[in-house]
Amino acid sequence: MRTPSTSANNKPISVVVTGGDYFLGNALATQLLTKGKDDFGRLSVTLVHPERGQRLKNAGAELKQINYDDESSLVNAFNGDVDWVVLIPDPEEDTRVQNTKRLIDAIQKAGKVGKTDKAANVILVSVAGADSKEGNQHKEFLDLETYLKEKEKNRVVLRTAWISNIFHLWSKYVAVNNKFPLTLEPNQKFAPIQLEDVARAIRAIIVKQNNSDGAGHRGQTYTLTGPEQVDGPRIVEPLNRVIGEGKVEYVTLKREELENYLRSLRDSDNEHLKNTFPSQPTDKQIQTILDELDWIRSGKANFRTEDLKNLIGGEGEKVEEFFKRHSAEFSGQSPRKA
Repeated sequence: MRTPSTSANNKPISVVVTGGDYFLGNALATQLLTKGKDDFGRLSVTLVHPERGQRLKNAGAELKQINYDDESSLVNAFNGDVDWVVLIPDPEEDTRVQNTKRLIDAIQKAGKVGKTDKAANVILVSVAGADSKEGNQHKEFLDLETYLKEKEKNRVVLRTAWISNIFHLWSKYVAVNNKFPLTLEPNQKFAPIQLEDVARAIRAIIVKQNNSDGAGHRGQTYTLTGPEQVDGPRIVEPLNRVIGEGKVEYVTLKREELENYLRSLRDSDNEHLKNTFPSQPTDKQIQTILDELDWIRSGKANFRTEDLKNLIGGEGEKVEEFFKRHSAEFSGQSPRKA
């Protein structure tokens, strides 16, 4: 094991990841632990329900239980000379903006409690198109970006394109129906990114480029996309290659139809889905997914950026890599453990 990277005061870097109760926060924390465990002196994860963090704890994370109605629990989560906070808004019903603002305020207060009188650097994970103001979910993320910019100088905003790993939620539909559904017309393109590459970008900002004090990225907003623009049929093409069947077809659903399918997953008997998305997808997660697809339908997601490449020093993974890792799910077999 190599020596952890150090912060500006020559101590091992301490990182807190929020949102551990839900898929994105939990999965990003898992990636940071498994692929960059030696990079940090301490990695903590905030959860309202600590029982959902058992795998994180087993992987070496420190779990910090919070209560959004208890300010002291929020401030305590960021005490102890925390260098970086990876701020991932919880997809709770109608409280995402309110609760995330409470976290931002708590980060500020915790910084004033410590010996250095300096709040942690903050990386906010937002969504591409947040500034389009076209959907309720995009407006919420823009609200959070604006609030963070007003409160915190040492911040970085990562706007992510569609994260391919959300397609875990599609596996049951594909396995049962041999169809891959989106609300997009067959020629509407976007550039999905792998969650693993989002984690690589976060690590690069925190550690790889030796910017422990955030100076190299302070105040920046990056839009992270994958390396290729795809549409529905071009998603199905690599899926058919990796499952070896060649029978899956792309299909366009109405928003309401896809919403009903996603809601039905809460009662799924699929153990892998229940383990990957405990008590999910929430209504907030579903509306975020559907709003992102509406934004793609508008044609404004038909682009890719070099931000990821500039951060990590190479191209990200194509969507086919996601399907290769999880081919068993989409063919109806028992998936291997992550």
